[in-house]
Amino acid sequence: LLVHIWPGGSVAVAGQSDEEVVEAILKVLAKMFHEAVASTKDQVPSLPKPTQALVTRWSSDPFALAAYASSRLGARPGDFETIGAPLPEAPMTGGDAGCLPAVFFAGEHCARALRQTTAGAF
Repeated sequence: LLVHIWPGGSVAVAGQSDEEVVEAILKVLAKMFHEAVASTKDQVPSLPKPTQALVTRWSSDPFALAAYASSRLGARPGDFETIGAPLPEAPMTGGDAGCLPAVFFAGEHCARALRQTTAGAF
Protein backbone atom coordinates (compact mmCIF):
# COMPACT_ATOMS: atom_id res chain seq x y z
CA LEU A 1 0.00 0.00 0.00
CA LEU A 2 1.40 3.38 -0.99
CA VAL A 3 -0.01 6.55 0.53
CA HIS A 4 0.69 10.10 -0.62
CA ILE A 5 0.16 12.85 1.94
CA TRP A 6 -0.21 16.45 0.79
CA PRO A 7 -0.08 19.54 2.99
CA GLY A 8 -3.48 20.58 4.23
CA GLY A 9 -4.82 17.04 4.38
CA SER A 10 -6.20 15.27 7.40
CA VAL A 11 -2.88 13.53 8.17
CA ALA A 12 0.17 15.51 9.29
CA VAL A 13 3.63 13.97 9.14
CA ALA A 14 5.71 16.76 10.67
CA GLY A 15 6.32 16.25 14.36
CA GLN A 16 4.69 12.80 14.35
CA SER A 17 6.40 9.47 14.92
CA ASP A 18 6.18 6.82 12.20
CA GLU A 19 3.73 4.90 14.38
CA GLU A 20 1.50 7.97 14.80
CA VAL A 21 1.48 8.58 11.04
CA VAL A 22 0.57 4.95 10.30
CA GLU A 23 -2.20 5.05 12.91
CA ALA A 24 -3.63 8.26 11.44
CA ILE A 25 -3.60 6.75 7.92
CA LEU A 26 -5.36 3.62 9.18
CA LYS A 27 -8.09 5.78 10.72
CA VAL A 28 -8.62 7.60 7.40
CA LEU A 29 -8.73 4.29 5.50
CA ALA A 30 -11.19 2.82 8.02
CA LYS A 31 -13.52 5.77 7.38
CA MET A 32 -13.13 5.42 3.61
CA PHE A 33 -13.78 1.68 3.61
CA HIS A 34 -16.11 1.44 6.60
CA GLU A 35 -18.22 -1.30 5.01
CA ALA A 36 -15.15 -3.55 4.76
CA VAL A 37 -14.06 -2.94 8.36
CA ALA A 38 -15.47 -5.16 11.08
CA SER A 39 -16.74 -3.25 14.08
CA THR A 40 -18.96 -3.80 17.06
CA LYS A 41 -21.39 -1.46 18.72
CA ASP A 42 -18.81 -0.40 21.34
CA GLN A 43 -15.75 -0.38 19.11
CA VAL A 44 -14.52 2.16 16.57
CA PRO A 45 -13.92 0.52 13.18
CA SER A 46 -10.24 -0.24 12.65
CA LEU A 47 -7.97 -1.95 10.18
CA PRO A 48 -5.19 -4.40 10.94
CA LYS A 49 -1.82 -2.75 11.45
CA PRO A 50 0.74 -3.36 8.71
CA THR A 51 3.61 -5.71 9.48
CA GLN A 52 6.02 -3.10 8.11
CA ALA A 53 5.84 0.60 7.32
CA LEU A 54 8.23 3.13 5.86
CA VAL A 55 7.36 6.76 6.48
CA THR A 56 9.46 9.16 4.45
CA ARG A 57 10.16 12.76 5.40
CA TRP A 58 10.39 14.14 1.88
CA SER A 59 9.87 17.75 2.90
CA SER A 60 12.86 17.64 5.25
CA ASP A 61 15.10 15.39 3.11
CA PRO A 62 18.20 17.51 2.34
CA PHE A 63 18.47 15.96 -1.14
CA ALA A 64 14.82 16.48 -2.14
CA LEU A 65 13.65 19.46 -0.08
CA ALA A 66 10.08 18.65 -1.17
CA ALA A 67 10.92 19.29 -4.82
CA TYR A 68 9.04 17.61 -7.66
CA ALA A 69 8.88 17.97 -11.43
CA SER A 70 6.45 20.39 -12.95
CA SER A 71 6.02 21.33 -16.58
CA ARG A 72 5.66 24.90 -17.69
CA LEU A 73 3.00 26.31 -19.95
CA GLY A 74 3.71 25.19 -23.49
CA ALA A 75 5.53 21.99 -22.56
CA ARG A 76 4.91 19.06 -24.87
CA PRO A 77 4.61 15.37 -23.96
CA GLY A 78 7.81 14.58 -25.85
CA ASP A 79 9.76 17.00 -23.64
CA PHE A 80 9.84 14.42 -20.85
CA GLU A 81 11.35 11.78 -23.12
CA THR A 82 14.00 14.33 -24.10
CA ILE A 83 14.77 15.15 -20.47
CA GLY A 84 15.04 11.44 -19.62
CA ALA A 85 17.06 10.41 -22.67
CA PRO A 86 20.52 8.97 -21.90
CA LEU A 87 23.52 11.06 -22.84
CA PRO A 88 25.90 9.32 -25.26
CA GLU A 89 29.62 9.15 -24.79
CA ALA A 90 32.16 9.48 -27.61
CA PRO A 91 31.31 7.53 -30.78
CA MET A 92 32.32 3.88 -30.77
CA THR A 93 35.24 2.83 -32.89
CA GLY A 94 35.46 -0.33 -34.89
CA GLY A 95 32.81 -2.13 -36.89
CA ASP A 96 29.77 -0.75 -35.07
CA ALA A 97 28.86 2.85 -35.73
CA GLY A 98 27.01 4.68 -33.02
CA CYS A 99 27.38 5.69 -29.40
CA LEU A 100 27.03 3.93 -26.10
CA PRO A 101 25.05 5.84 -23.47
CA ALA A 102 27.27 7.11 -20.68
CA VAL A 103 24.71 8.72 -18.38
CA PHE A 104 21.20 7.44 -17.67
CA PHE A 105 18.55 9.51 -15.94
CA ALA A 106 15.87 8.20 -13.63
CA GLY A 107 13.21 9.80 -11.53
CA GLU A 108 9.69 11.11 -11.63
CA HIS A 109 10.77 13.94 -13.95
CA CYS A 110 11.38 11.33 -16.69
CA ALA A 111 8.01 9.62 -16.33
CA ARG A 112 5.54 11.10 -18.78
CA ALA A 113 2.48 9.42 -17.28
CA LEU A 114 3.53 9.42 -13.61
CA ARG A 115 5.21 12.78 -13.04
CA GLN A 116 5.12 14.11 -9.49
CA THR A 117 4.61 10.64 -8.03
CA THR A 118 6.63 8.07 -6.16
CA ALA A 119 5.61 5.49 -8.76
CA GLY A 120 7.11 7.70 -11.46
CA ALA A 121 10.40 7.81 -9.59
CA PHE A 122 10.73 4.05 -9.99
